[in-house]
Amino acid sequence: KMHWKKGIARLLNLKGLMVGDTGNSMQARVYFQMSYEVQKQIDNKFGMISSLNNIGRDYQRESNFSAALDYYFKALTIAEEIKNDEQIALVGTNLTASYLTQGNYLKGLEYGEMTLKHAELSHSSNNIGKALQLLGTTKMDLKDTAASKIYFSKALKVYEDIDNPSAIAQVLSDM
Repeated sequence: KMHWKKGIARLLNLKGLMVGDTGNSMQARVYFQMSYEVQKQIDNKFGMISSLNNIGRDYQRESNFSAALDYYFKALTIAEEIKNDEQIALVGTNLTASYLTQGNYLKGLEYGEMTLKHAELSHSSNNIGKALQLLGTTKMDLKDTAASKIYFSKALKVYEDIDNPSAIAQVLSDM
């Protein structure tokens, strides 16, 4: 009734997240795409990034890496256009994780370093921790135990500093 497009777009995105949690990826993408279209109408770049990122994450869960990367790169393009380091880092964590899952460690390292750089520029502790953790996992998979321990130790410190027990547990498990 209010014709509040930003609220409608946000609700559609949340519906996509909720439906996606039930395992209905196709319907989740419908909501994410609808959210993206409304975000685009009102030129809400942050919302567009969020919707595209969520579509990518949904494809990632299905191991459709080509589609996931396509949406991540669309989101990254917008984040770079608006020169927002935090959004670049946010999308970068998904790119890094996608390449890591595919075993493309060189690309994983490339995007992990990019993510870490932009996370540090934006002072985004969660993204710094996530980038360090993903870099540690990549080094571990490459059998570079010494480097992986350094990254994991740095990630642990970040998560301890911001008191994120769930992330601390994940890093300790990785270590």
